[in-house]
Amino acid sequence: LFSIVAFTPLWRILMTSIPESLKTSITVGIGLFLALLGLQKSGLIISTPTGFGALGDLSSMEVIAALLTFIIALLLYIRNVSGNFLITILIGTINSFLFGVNSFDFTESLSFSLSGYNEVFMKFSLKDIGTIPFWIASISFALVLIFSNMGVINAYVGEMLASPHKFHKSFKANAISALSCGFLGTSPTVTSAESAAGIAVGGKTGLTSVTFR
Repeated sequence: LFSIVAFTPLWRILMTSIPESLKTSITVGIGLFLALLGLQKSGLIISTPTGFGALGDLSSMEVIAALLTFIIALLLYIRNVSGNFLITILIGTINSFLFGVNSFDFTESLSFSLSGYNEVFMKFSLKDIGTIPFWIASISFALVLIFSNMGVINAYVGEMLASPHKFHKSFKANAISALSCGFLGTSPTVTSAESAAGIAVGGKTGLTSVTFR
């Protein structure tokens, strides 16, 4: 469904129908969601029975390491240091080991197996295409993929790169990538927040994407 939209005039109809404010809000919403995940993973916010969350233990090593990394990220960004996001990731990783948040187990880390991959590789099937649950799931996932990619790509190529003419090619590349995931047995790929890090420091080739992932 994503590919059908991307390779037919439907993409242009959707792009012209969605207000610019809504396209921007998609990107902002994804950013806020990722920020919330980061706060939860760092322990700054903990879950509560009410579901709204509460402030975590500021004296824990996990929270201190997260706050220190955030301050470093903020300083590097304000000073416009080239590659600031990548530097922050490296420093944050080092901090996690220094503060005892993470540990490196050579035995566990070097174990790798593809033994179960044959159960999902090229197992794409349309046997349930005539059922209602199939279409409910397919349309739901398609809507998420289409509109999230549309909003994020528009922000990247239209606003950050100031090259809106590149939107369609990027959108089609995303559709092909997502379609291939169905055959390869992986979750669908999307335009991620990491892409902004590469664009922000002037990355212009595919090597930028490889580096920031």
